[in-house]
Amino acid sequence: MPTIPQPIIQILRILSSLASSIFHLCIKTYRKGPVLTRAIISAIILVVLLRLEWAFFRPRIVLFFKTGRAPDDRTLPFRVKAAEEVYQKVLRQRQELIQRTGPTPSEVAAWPRDLSLYTLWDFFPAAFNCPHTVERIGNLGVGGKWVCGLDRLVDKKDCIVYSFGSPWDSSYEAAVLQRTKYCTVYGHHFDTNNFGPEVRSIDRLKWRSKFKKCGLYYKDQPPLYRTLSSLMHERGHDFVDLVKIDLEGWEFAALVPLFEAYRDLPLPFGQLQLEIHANDMPLDKVLEWWELLEASGLRPFHAEPNLIYTNINRGNLPTITDYSFINIRGEHAFISNHTAEQSETHTWIRYS
Repeated sequence: MPTIPQPIIQILRILSSLASSIFHLCIKTYRKGPVLTRAIISAIILVVLLRLEWAFFRPRIVLFFKTGRAPDDRTLPFRVKAAEEVYQKVLRQRQELIQRTGPTPSEVAAWPRDLSLYTLWDFFPAAFNCPHTVERIGNLGVGGKWVCGLDRLVDKKDCIVYSFGSPWDSSYEAAVLQRTKYCTVYGHHFDTNNFGPEVRSIDRLKWRSKFKKCGLYYKDQPPLYRTLSSLMHERGHDFVDLVKIDLEGWEFAALVPLFEAYRDLPLPFGQLQLEIHANDMPLDKVLEWWELLEASGLRPFHAEPNLIYTNINRGNLPTITDYSFINIRGEHAFISNHTAEQSETHTWIRYS
């Protein structure tokens, strides 16, 4: 049986003594008259409640006047803001780690061969706290991706999902279609004409799935190589809720024009599920690309190293990691409680 801490025992003794004193006082006053008894009991209860209320509200009132927010504020904008404050601390820690191991990014080894206690991925932790439920959508192992707040898309009538690459496993796309009522999933691959069997084999999902034989590229070269902006413009889409990308290393070149075009504007999508292939890239080049991504408003909320690749290629470094990002800019379903009709104020840019 667990022992009760001594401070708790002392508090219980004090409360017991106080209750006994109040009881005896009530008995004595009752003999003098029930009206006086009720008045005294009411006064005691009022004093106790006022003390408790002041003890509860005083620190909250002080914090509100100092910071402009209440500590028990659980609104969606507050949760996003609080997560960003934590993320900014992590960015400062990144700079401190670079200073200790560099001191400049170009001097930091991405995969040190000595006993240095870090790797490339330690500079890019998924430190943003998603304000919704985070769950893996799709198969375990190959195919599944981590998504924040999929439940917010269940009844969204204009829900749009883009998927680039990995056509041999469409369990993620099939799960999104099954979990939502209205989402349409657009698949893309430069040498494949359809989704994997997970989507093709379910007739009721086919009408909400569309596939185009093309790949994501840094400039528009139709029909096989397209930019995200050109595809959205072609389909009349102002905003995409989820974008999944697996370009086998081409993600660095393909996404730079997009991030640069939207540096001062909200990106035209809510989340990005991205497999990053660092391969033999030096840390300073990865950092430069990553900071461009952050400057565009993306924040990583989950990271999953691709250990299947490492297991198959024994002796190779774990240079592939799946990241999931949330866009903290603009007005969209993952950071705003506005209805879909109120939040369709996105701006698309044709950057090539």
